Amino acid sequence: MGLTVLFVTGWCRSGSTVFGNVLAEIPGVFHAGELRYLWQNGVLGTGSNRRCGCGVDLVDCPLWSKVADAGRPADRTLIEHATDVVGWQRDCRTRHTGRVLRRPPANGWPQTLLATYRAIADQTGASVIVDSSKYASDAALATHLDEIQAGVRAHGPRPACGDLFLAEPQGLHRSAERAETAPGIGWASTWPPSGSPKRDRMRPYGCVMRTSPPIRVARSPGC
Repeated sequence: MGLTVLFVTGWCRSGSTVFGNVLAEIPGVFHAGELRYLWQNGVLGTGSNRRCGCGVDLVDCPLWSKVADAGRPADRTLIEHATDVVGWQRDCRTRHTGRVLRRPPANGWPQTLLATYRAIADQTGASVIVDSSKYASDAALATHLDEIQAGVRAHGPRPACGDLFLAEPQGLHRSAERAETAPGIGWASTWPPSGSPKRDRMRPYGCVMRTSPPIRVARSPGC
């Protein structure tokens, strides 16, 4: 039986972490968090949240150190591999969702992502992995991966395909403002509010529109 990946998309501050953690209470389900940033944050240390929930750096964690190393070519160091992965991801941004849905990028990201999912399953024994990376393009990519049964869930202002609605747009804007002023929250430096409540309220709608095509392709049971 193939591995099931439930990919959660949506805008920042939409409650995807809470959603993933709730699902992880189900036996056989593992919430990987925003897996896309494992190499940028955890290995290269150029982003935020480089620590595991166990309290140690991701590269020193017994679980994530093995996962980050999955798919690494023998002739590349972990730092070199992480640099390659971050470069490959630039061809799989949200704006590339339609293109990725038609065909996966012709670089090492698809096989690295597949190897990463396999490694998580091997290390945790999970049969379902929740990936809340949010990039609709990665959700589209998951539909191409061998051995992966992909399901997509969107968090935004309008439920699609029976998806859960966790945060309304005004709430996202207010959450962004709180993160902007709160000390020690790395998210604020990466995804600050635009300064326009109207613009911030519109961002989740655009995200859901990007997510709709992969949802239609990867319909989860019950949709």
